[in-house]
Amino acid sequence: MLRGQAALGTGAVLLRDGDVAPALIELRRALRMFNDLRANEQTHRTRQLIADACRALGDNATADLEEAAARAAITSFRLAGREELDAVDPELPGGLTQREVEVLRLLASGKTNRVIGETLFISEKTVASHVSHIFTKLGVTSRSAATAYAYGKGMT
Repeated sequence: MLRGQAALGTGAVLLRDGDVAPALIELRRALRMFNDLRANEQTHRTRQLIADACRALGDNATADLEEAAARAAITSFRLAGREELDAVDPELPGGLTQREVEVLRLLASGKTNRVIGETLFISEKTVASHVSHIFTKLGVTSRSAATAYAYGKGMT
């Protein structure tokens, strides 16, 4: 578990710093370890970061698959009787991914892209990409409109 956590942490920092290819290597190493341990909570977080790395490399198809696998991991985690991760909802609003919901919540709380990136261990460029996808999916053109949407849906 400790080796998996170390690989996850290293991968998250590399991803945040924009070193996407080395980050992906570390994150996949962590994922193998967590899968072997059947550590669904850690698997969920690792797959989300792998999805972010894939998006940063322009591989949206793989990113979508990783996000779907992350949702499956957390569903399995919940079915095991652990409900702590109530932020994960299979019926996400506006067709948003779980990561986009995380970004939207931080955006709605007034955080800048830089702060959102630091909080989620992703690059500022990845945050900008998520914000763009959020705007498109919600049909809004500004951070304030996205914030109003988040408040209207009780996401904050």
